Amino acid sequence: MKALQTFILAITVFALGFGCSKEDAKKKAEPDPDPVPAAASAKVFFPAPDPMGVNLEDLIDVELGDVIEAFPGGYLRGYHFQTENCCKKYSCADGAVTCEADLRVCADDDANAITSVVPVPIPTSMIPFDLSTIGFTGDTLHLETVFCTAKPRMTSQASGWMATPVDVPRSVSDSEGLRSETDAFAEVQVYHATQTYFEHIRSLLGPEFCLRGSSMKCNTDGTAVLDANGQPELSFHIATNLLMPKIDQSSLATIGQQVAFLGRGASADNPVLIEDYARLDNAAFIPSMEGDPSDVPPELAILLDMVTRPYDFNVYFQGNRDFAYDGDVVFHEFTHAVIYTLAPSLHSLGVDVWGSHAEPGSMNEGWSDYFAASFTDSSVTGEYSGEGIRDADNDDACPSSIVGEVHQDSLPWSGALWDMRKAVMNNLGALGVDALDQLLLATIALSDNDETMARQAGRIIDLIGLDDTLSDYADDATSAFAAHGVTGCERVRALSIVGVDGSVALDTVAWLQQPGPSSVGLSNMAPSVAQLRIEVPDGTPGFTLSWHQGAGGIFGMGGEAAPPGVLVHEDGPIAWNYNGGQASPRNTNGDILPFDPTDTANQPVLGTPDANGEATADFTVALTPECTVRTFFVSLASTDSDITLKDIEVVLDAQEICP
Repeated sequence: MKALQTFILAITVFALGFGCSKEDAKKKAEPDPDPVPAAASAKVFFPAPDPMGVNLEDLIDVELGDVIEAFPGGYLRGYHFQTENCCKKYSCADGAVTCEADLRVCADDDANAITSVVPVPIPTSMIPFDLSTIGFTGDTLHLETVFCTAKPRMTSQASGWMATPVDVPRSVSDSEGLRSETDAFAEVQVYHATQTYFEHIRSLLGPEFCLRGSSMKCNTDGTAVLDANGQPELSFHIATNLLMPKIDQSSLATIGQQVAFLGRGASADNPVLIEDYARLDNAAFIPSMEGDPSDVPPELAILLDMVTRPYDFNVYFQGNRDFAYDGDVVFHEFTHAVIYTLAPSLHSLGVDVWGSHAEPGSMNEGWSDYFAASFTDSSVTGEYSGEGIRDADNDDACPSSIVGEVHQDSLPWSGALWDMRKAVMNNLGALGVDALDQLLLATIALSDNDETMARQAGRIIDLIGLDDTLSDYADDATSAFAAHGVTGCERVRALSIVGVDGSVALDTVAWLQQPGPSSVGLSNMAPSVAQLRIEVPDGTPGFTLSWHQGAGGIFGMGGEAAPPGVLVHEDGPIAWNYNGGQASPRNTNGDILPFDPTDTANQPVLGTPDANGEATADFTVALTPECTVRTFFVSLASTDSDITLKDIEVVLDAQEICP
């Protein structure tokens, strides 16, 4: 099942869209016998189009920095950055019958162009529902699906790097929507935003700063390492307009019809066809990966060839709006690359006495939001692409805002940093903010692999106290971290609280991301990211804890779910201990609490999945009624894969009469 989940992740998010050569695409042939190099001029939005939409009157004239001189018809490339685009169809630049990867060029309008497709054989043993219901009885379901090859599309003109932006959904106009999915302007826009932000980071870290060697190759003075032809050996790759195959409920119905009525899927010669693309509202920094980084079976290895590049890169998907157009997103994603250079072993998840947590990854996201916002002097990230994805100027705090997902859990961290920035900006202005940002980048480089917010906050406070410019702001930093619960947070969420008058206030935890053991480096079980506190009034004979969880399966179609075990402990929080990769719960005195999450006595009852692939889990606790208020702490523990839990709540049994 884990292999299947990895495959689903690959086919829906990562792998389909990264099929590109390891070499740079060759420049188009130049017919002019005495060509004049193209100007570095361009027209872009900065930092992004108006949130209301693209308006050509908002374009500004810029000079692309660090761009390699090219003749008209040459591809956009700089000494430190190079761009790629989605190519649904390609042809060979030299017209050869055999199309080598490094000779492919985008040719969507060429009648002789080759459609980008890949065969995908899926063993039916990996599919957790009965394919015989749609008429398929073989051992392997053969698919053939389109995907985006990633190749440069933007070519220069004598006047510079000029392209017309178009960014509309398909539903607005099929022709404009399709053109939007492959527009060359995205490359110019993302190049200028990335290069400009790179220069800003260098102003803080020094002109010699470069990304790590798997991102870009630089000399000690920061200039690009050049090959024998004077070209960069490795410039940072940026892929734009990436799409994924259309695999949703409507296309699954079409697949079923192909199997049932056309007999497709039984052989490679007659595969099920996925012929259209779907958009994805996302962007990502993806570190270099070589070889097979997962347990996906050999039959599916071809998909991994598209994501396992031998170098780091940024990818901007084409969503309802083009994420490459949004400078906030570009600055955020490039900050991930900077963090990966400064602290390459920083993990995403960790564990502590309260259970699992996502603090290392959350700080990574919070830093990326903060530095992007600090550069633009606007706290909101993604005003164009997502109408405001997150806001660093927030009141989020631990534990109430913590769910175990890195983007959500980043808000207390970015909020504390932004509060510090406001205090510095109000008194020292932009130069003071530069000093603060320089200090924050320095603390990232000092991070431990299992960094926690409290530990990192302590470093920041200490360094601020030693800084000649910022030393007066150590108290502001301390207050900001405390206000957002970064220091001294007890990750306990109350589901029921008994008042002094015996009344009961109930609450619901809308969302918790429950990790699997492998996600947090454990072998037996992974505790939940927050403990649940349940107070029951006197005379209560029991309670039922319930939640909704994803029911597993392929493409949201349902399947066997693996609910977490439930540990209930009275009269004190559970203290988790870790030894040799094994998690064990203890009471506050350090005594081990016997607990087996796989024991049926500790397992909830799982209902039938609904149309959304979610099932209700109920765990009932019977009590001997006592005439006093009792307090229980609950920790969930998973022995399988990650699970999303929703609407966690408790129902208390009716009270019995106490004297």
